[in-house]
Amino acid sequence: LNKNPVEGFSAGLIDDNDIYQWEVLIIGPPDTLYEGGFFKAHLEFPREYPLRPPRMKFITEIWHPNIEKNGNVCISILHEPGDDKWGYEKASERWLPVHTVETILISVISMLADPNDESPANVDAAVKRMEGKLYRIQEKGGEVCQKKPRGVFVGHEQIFKWKDLFNSGKPDEEIVLTLPDTQDANSVCLTQSQEVSLSQDRTMTVWGRLCPIKLPFKSLEMIKNCYTLGRSESCDIWVTNKELKPKWLSVMSKVHFKITREFINGNTKDMVIYLEDLSQNGTFVNKQRVGRGNKVVLESNDVISLAQPMVTVYVFMSTVAFESNDLPPELKSRYAVSRKLGSGACGEVKLVFSKVGCKKFAMKTVLKMSTTTNGQRHPLNDPDKIMNEVKILKALKHPCIIRMEEIVDSPRAVYIVLELMEGGELFERIKSRGKLSEKSAKLIFYQVVLAVSYLHDSGITHRDLKPENILLASDTDVTLAKVSDFGLSKLVDAQTMMKTFCGTPMYVAPEILCNIGRGSYTNQVHVWSLGVILYACLSGSVPFNCQDREISLQEQIKRGCYKFPASKFGHVTNKAIDLIKRMMTVNPQKRITIKQVLLHPWLQDRDLRDTADMLLSKENDENVVPISISSNYRHKNEQYPSLIKRARMEV
Repeated sequence: LNKNPVEGFSAGLIDDNDIYQWEVLIIGPPDTLYEGGFFKAHLEFPREYPLRPPRMKFITEIWHPNIEKNGNVCISILHEPGDDKWGYEKASERWLPVHTVETILISVISMLADPNDESPANVDAAVKRMEGKLYRIQEKGGEVCQKKPRGVFVGHEQIFKWKDLFNSGKPDEEIVLTLPDTQDANSVCLTQSQEVSLSQDRTMTVWGRLCPIKLPFKSLEMIKNCYTLGRSESCDIWVTNKELKPKWLSVMSKVHFKITREFINGNTKDMVIYLEDLSQNGTFVNKQRVGRGNKVVLESNDVISLAQPMVTVYVFMSTVAFESNDLPPELKSRYAVSRKLGSGACGEVKLVFSKVGCKKFAMKTVLKMSTTTNGQRHPLNDPDKIMNEVKILKALKHPCIIRMEEIVDSPRAVYIVLELMEGGELFERIKSRGKLSEKSAKLIFYQVVLAVSYLHDSGITHRDLKPENILLASDTDVTLAKVSDFGLSKLVDAQTMMKTFCGTPMYVAPEILCNIGRGSYTNQVHVWSLGVILYACLSGSVPFNCQDREISLQEQIKRGCYKFPASKFGHVTNKAIDLIKRMMTVNPQKRITIKQVLLHPWLQDRDLRDTADMLLSKENDENVVPISISSNYRHKNEQYPSLIKRARMEV
């Protein structure tokens, strides 16, 4: 709280030896009945915090519908999590463990600015406030001009000052605007009929709130997928001279900004909430200008300002917040964390969004270990080795290799931000379809071979090549395929990887199993893995039987005991089967090489090459062997087609 102070508050401990008891000084927010007041309150945290909410009690006497006569604060965010037995509040409105102290304090500001007349905490205050809503009304040109009471509550003494808050009784048409009309709200959001067509469970759930920082802006519960704010009457939040002074209203756009909830791939759990600036004079989030046409991800407690940073109007509160407290500060400031995409032996992968631009990425967390299996210091705990590997990985550029945006090292873990492939894993594609057509399998396999060939030339060894680590760009048959999870492979010792292989050794070459993870291997281990992957793509099954009681799985792999049953391979051409046999040859010296795989007759397919060229050209990525990596190839400007030429020359 001291690092990121909330305007209008100061806080300290009641007793320096007890961090659970706080004393808070609250300054009455401007343009409210409490302006100019100083109110002292106590904030008491339970030992189970943040699983349970703190309690707040005003020590200074204050008269307010949401504050009981003994000073206890009655607002949703401070109520125990779960359903309200009286049905008054929704569970999403009550306390959640993701809420912070800052969230509570901002909610109290909102409470002072916009009291709840239906609160049971102080019925007398609620009645008095409702009576105060009988404002003096004057008719001018058919338009109602409202003048509101303004004053300060000091204890039970009420001091009302009648004043026109914004000194403007002019009809809208008399206000001279400095801006031309921009878009209409209907052109930037879905129509009502389009909204209705969305699933009911999405639209009827409150996913966010706009809490006003000052009157007379009203709070807004967000259930639709899109909300707009601006001078246009068609906006969800229509800003008039009742809300803003003329000098600020004059620089407002017809549609100033919109806030959108966007679902990813139709998944109701996968969403991003962002603000798009549509204004001429600017929208600010946390006092940072967004810029016309730009988008920023919104998170809980983000403060929205209009035209100037000091013109703060709303605080955004999310009810679907995800935890990101474990992230290093440099990542937390740039990315908003969404749900978990998956997990592996070294850590987990989460969906993240860049806060500027709203672009989707995958963030992998590789947890550090204190020692390796032989008792030595683990490479992941060596900053020099990590940074050396980072330089290598960042230098890799190939359209069939997952691009690494950035890597951040911390004492706890290494965080890798990767491009997101929305088609999912090849494993899931095979699982959902039973098997792939030969044409579809050939296109994906060809791209994987190109990627592995490039990694060989770059001196990179992929220690865990399997369908789970091959990602697809889309759900269609004609899709870009990329190899992932080769990052930091040099920092993981062979025996550590063997532990992973022992769990799922299906794609591991026989020579690795024979040496039990010790010793060195050639790149031929990749060719074996590629053979097993192609077998799985074409048949929907693996070549070895885990349930065989006569011979263990590892022995089957060591001896090369596999078959091509007609029930699985009756539709597969002889060329494809021949390639699998050549790749799954037990002796690595007799096994076909990666360059020879590229020249195998099964891959000499003009339609395949044309389709692959089309997909890879869209990536517009140079296949340059990084200068910093030891390699026999130094073709700095080498393009994709030369991979084939190079392979032919070598063979």
